[in-house]
Amino acid sequence: MRRLQRTTCLLSTLLALALLLPVADIAAVPASKANAQELAPLPLSRSAQKWVDSTLEDLSLQEKAAQLVMVRAYGRYQNPASEEYRDLVSEVRDLGVGGLVIFRSELESIPRLLNDLQAQARVPLLVSADVERGMAFRVPEGTVPLPWAMAVGASRSEEAARFTGEVTAREGRALGIHWALAPVADVNNNPANPVINIRSYGEDPELVARMVRAYIQGAHDGGMLTTAKHFPGHGDTSTDSHYALPVVGVDRERLEAVELVPFRAAEEAGVDSIMTAHVALPSIDPSAAPATLSHLISHDLLRNELGFDGLIVTDALEMAGIRPAWTGEATVRSVQAGADVVLLPSDARVAVQSLVRAIEEGQLTEERLDASVRRILEAKARLSLHKNRMVDRQALGRSVARPQDLDRALEVAEASITVVRNEGDILPLRAEEPLRILHVVISTGLRDRAIRGLPEAELKARGIETRTFTLGPEVSRETMDKIVEAAPDYTHVLVSSFIWVKSSNDLSPSQTRLIQRLGDTGVPVIALSFGSPYFLAEVPEVPVFVCAYGSAASSQRAAIAALFGEIDVQGKLPVTLPDLYPYGHGLDLARREMTLPRALPEEAGFRPAGLEEVDAVLEGFVEQGAFPGGVLAVGYKGKLAYLKPFGRLSYDEGAPEVTAATIYDLASLTKVVATTAMA
Repeated sequence: MRRLQRTTCLLSTLLALALLLPVADIAAVPASKANAQELAPLPLSRSAQKWVDSTLEDLSLQEKAAQLVMVRAYGRYQNPASEEYRDLVSEVRDLGVGGLVIFRSELESIPRLLNDLQAQARVPLLVSADVERGMAFRVPEGTVPLPWAMAVGASRSEEAARFTGEVTAREGRALGIHWALAPVADVNNNPANPVINIRSYGEDPELVARMVRAYIQGAHDGGMLTTAKHFPGHGDTSTDSHYALPVVGVDRERLEAVELVPFRAAEEAGVDSIMTAHVALPSIDPSAAPATLSHLISHDLLRNELGFDGLIVTDALEMAGIRPAWTGEATVRSVQAGADVVLLPSDARVAVQSLVRAIEEGQLTEERLDASVRRILEAKARLSLHKNRMVDRQALGRSVARPQDLDRALEVAEASITVVRNEGDILPLRAEEPLRILHVVISTGLRDRAIRGLPEAELKARGIETRTFTLGPEVSRETMDKIVEAAPDYTHVLVSSFIWVKSSNDLSPSQTRLIQRLGDTGVPVIALSFGSPYFLAEVPEVPVFVCAYGSAASSQRAAIAALFGEIDVQGKLPVTLPDLYPYGHGLDLARREMTLPRALPEEAGFRPAGLEEVDAVLEGFVEQGAFPGGVLAVGYKGKLAYLKPFGRLSYDEGAPEVTAATIYDLASLTKVVATTAMA
């Protein structure tokens, strides 16, 4: 009896070691094209072309003008009696706008809204959205959280870029969105750029070109129209066109070598539209008119020299970069310049009336208007909207937030994580040690939607004792003192930065001072940027700097995993950090193997053939039916000396045999993990 008790105890103890055994990697399921609604090839079919011709012929002058205008819509619940909803319905039904630009929405509400509006539109609506970061940018709950473009650039993976395009298209089409106002083709070679930054794939024109091309291919596979933006390039600016008119002061040679490279690649990939920027380019248009209003840029350069025959679409006309032109003037001048689609004029009715008046007064010809309307109708026909404009409500379950897409998005984020600096080999952290982390979150404002407590949740899930301070741009002296005084009680300080652009949203002096004072405590400081990689220039003394290039949930989870060595870290900077690190820099950190290395029993200190006696005991119990099977793992002094499976998974005849990789449920391990340890 005592022998049986000793043997059972030994078996239980050894089985506990099986928890340390490696589990075979589960390959990510590739994105399937089974649910894709691939775009109809050009040229259009005879029936589609007939629909375009007949529709164009039947439209009045005002209806033609309205087809060029796209208005703002929110896909969230709205009471039909609300003023916001009634105004939108009037723009669709009475004014006859050509399409919508979708902003923040809800998963269940947006298909219902779009079906209501499509039913009231005489001509099918073309529905677009700025989805640079996937549908999660506009529908934050229930969709795949894709990393930002610069994160994809840091991975150097064209397959990752193609995947982001495909999953965006698959989810967008399921929600009723046809046209991605993406990808960003800007080359961000100006560290002071306050608006593009991590929206760009990087500073190398060829890298950006490759990623843009791959994104377009993926989006087309998913059945969505694409947009390369912001022509002729918004990457080398230090002014935000939302607030003022930037000037790109480069000559034609430089323009060809840098800014135009990704746009040419986009055209070769079959991009459906190109968005003009509210930026001045004096080397092409000496008048310094914004590209959106410049015939020399939109028509002569883009349409004629580059040979682009798709849709030319303006950036939002409500932006300050287009002013002081008022709505009517901006609309007319953009169409005169070459635009086919006018996005978000501040007053859609004024925009339409101004186009009609411009034709009546001879500022525009009706033939010029017809050319744009034809391009718009052809785009709708390629999407088969003339056959079916309604959203399939059942498509959500088939196409949105698929498990394999969620897994792949996390893998893309993991591949992007870049360890820029790791002085003293602080990383990877060892979760098995008694860590205590002081977590300081800094941002441009406490209302930042990016701050969702994900790093804290990830640390808690790993059992790490953590205290978090979430701070806005101004840190009071009292708060600063409190944080600095607490630091010596912790093993590490983790600073999570949610400052995503430079210049207008730099670290405040008080935030900078706090980080400097934390460094003076002698506690290792880890700076983790969920935003701009240029953040390091503000605090160049931090010993550890890690870039995640954005606040997507996938990027936040991947970054915390990287800190603990749970993944291979191989990301490379897609931009230069001036006076600090060059383009392409990034430290490789191998994944920490949380398994015991294998060794022969005698190498671990056991006598030769000694464990065969244990084999005999286990085999005997299996034969007697004491249990159907099990795995014996013997670990000693950090070495896995023995690993052998016995029996089957159950008593049933023909049950699968136990293998070394068999995973037992917690109920099976209770005696091993709890009872044995207590005994």
